Amino acid sequence: MHSQQIIQDKIQEILNNKHQNRLKRQIVNYPNRLNFACPICGDSKKNAHKKRGNVYFKNMRYKCFNCGVSMSLTDFFKEMNVNLDPNTLLDINKQIDEYKHSSFSSTTAITDFSLDKILTLSELTERLNTNIQYKIFDFKPIDENSRVGKYLKIERKIPDLSKFYQAIYKPNDKYTTPVLVNLNFSGNYILGFQIRNLNTSKERRFYKIYNFEDLYNFFPDKEPLTEEEKVRYNKLSYCYNILNVDFGHVITLFEGYIDSVFFPNSIGLVGTNTDYSFLLDESIDVRFFFDNDYAGLKKTREMLMKGYKVFLWDKFLHDLAKRSKNPTLMYYKLKKELTDLNKLAQRVPNPYKKLNLEQYFSVDSLDLLNI
Repeated sequence: MHSQQIIQDKIQEILNNKHQNRLKRQIVNYPNRLNFACPICGDSKKNAHKKRGNVYFKNMRYKCFNCGVSMSLTDFFKEMNVNLDPNTLLDINKQIDEYKHSSFSSTTAITDFSLDKILTLSELTERLNTNIQYKIFDFKPIDENSRVGKYLKIERKIPDLSKFYQAIYKPNDKYTTPVLVNLNFSGNYILGFQIRNLNTSKERRFYKIYNFEDLYNFFPDKEPLTEEEKVRYNKLSYCYNILNVDFGHVITLFEGYIDSVFFPNSIGLVGTNTDYSFLLDESIDVRFFFDNDYAGLKKTREMLMKGYKVFLWDKFLHDLAKRSKNPTLMYYKLKKELTDLNKLAQRVPNPYKKLNLEQYFSVDSLDLLNI
């Protein structure tokens, strides 16, 4: 788009006027955004390579991950006292309008979408416990003395059991097993759940996801969902805790639900392939805390290169290892054992506060080596 080159040229003029250091005058051009040292706050005072200002072409917004400023691109240019020609302004406003009317922008999926068909946890509990045909029964809050309760408290080191349910799963007439139920709920409203058995053997473990449509099918007497409702409800149902987070503050996305319970204002996905695109709106401050394994680290690098804050596992592990007598040996030991936040919480209770995890997030592409 011709206007993108004009936008870049105008930003270059701003950087030349605002920054004295030549490194801070540089623009990194990505396919979907421009990345540069923020001209509003000046960006890092210690590292001239830091570039935390971003212009996103998909919605024509400016956002700085240092000072937190987020505004439309037109407002950004006004703030910088830069005038744009009418054709460029027209292109920018056209792109903004197209983005606003996108079917699954964050505002459509979360704010404007009515949840009038949402299910209650109490009606779901009654339906499952009185209809054996659904293969799940004894669906209830956690009994801390049950196998599931002991598993959560002793093995997973989870202090608050109110975020989970337990049940008995009976896939056929010959087999039953207790299961842990991860709930995507808020109060008495529920969007979906996941069940998993307690077997630690990879060969005998199973994991089953019930999205909103699956839950709704337990109620054939209800008014059917439209195709649009199915898509939208299902998208929300794969983002656990989405009904409880504060969208006015930074939201941390995890691969799985259990990891997210150890972190404030967070969402647990159902794996790295979950469609969370509707959350990637610059009006929503999201960051990522993927697992410390091949798939998670690959996704971490991908999101960092797209301009999103990510958790720096390698930097964190090096700092944690420094507390031991043999930091090098401890680093490799921790790198192998600490594959996610729950594994960390099993070693250190309340790791969010005790280990100051907030300091290990970065949006700087120079930190790729710290992942």
